[in-house]
Amino acid sequence: MKLRKITISAVAVLALVGCGSDNQETKADKIERATQKVDKNLLTDLQKKALNAGFQALPSSKAEQLKLVDNPNNPITEAKVELGKKLYFDPRLSKSNLISCNTCHNLAIGGVDIVPAAIGHGWTENPHHLNSPTVYNAVFADKQFWDGRAKDLEEQAQGPIQAPPEMNAPKELVVSKLKSIPEYVEEFKRYLILKLLLKMQLKQLQLLNELL
Repeated sequence: MKLRKITISAVAVLALVGCGSDNQETKADKIERATQKVDKNLLTDLQKKALNAGFQALPSSKAEQLKLVDNPNNPITEAKVELGKKLYFDPRLSKSNLISCNTCHNLAIGGVDIVPAAIGHGWTENPHHLNSPTVYNAVFADKQFWDGRAKDLEEQAQGPIQAPPEMNAPKELVVSKLKSIPEYVEEFKRYLILKLLLKMQLKQLQLLNELL
């Protein structure tokens, strides 16, 4: 099978290992449901204040965490996670070949850049004087970006790669770069094949539900 197309949205989502939200139940609803059994009599005053402010404890089980964030139309898989890790640390996604996602969201220092304003392409300072928010647990957030303009990581992840003050890489440039790297071509082949198989499986399940 020939790799016909790598979209910028697929690249961006994989780079941040993004997950969409379920249409029938919001992420906040899922987290609320997962923490309904918390005995508030056993909590400290600080923990009670956090709960009253809307903070919720995340489940300790990886399976339960996935239930909160996984998108049935774009399920998380180990293959996607591994591909996402490579893309996250790869500076070739930027126009200068110098900036990766990890440059501004450094996983070694809390997923941030610890500067007053983020520095991007050509040493450009963020025009709104914003620093980089942490990527740790970002998938559980109901809104993305400081102003909340993106509903989830699938929507958010496309922005920084293409934004001139950040990585400044038009989608055509990103796609052409990735298609020139044989290892990425092979991995995206596997990703697209898996995506097709999952889509077929979902259709079969939907048909089975209709028959039942």
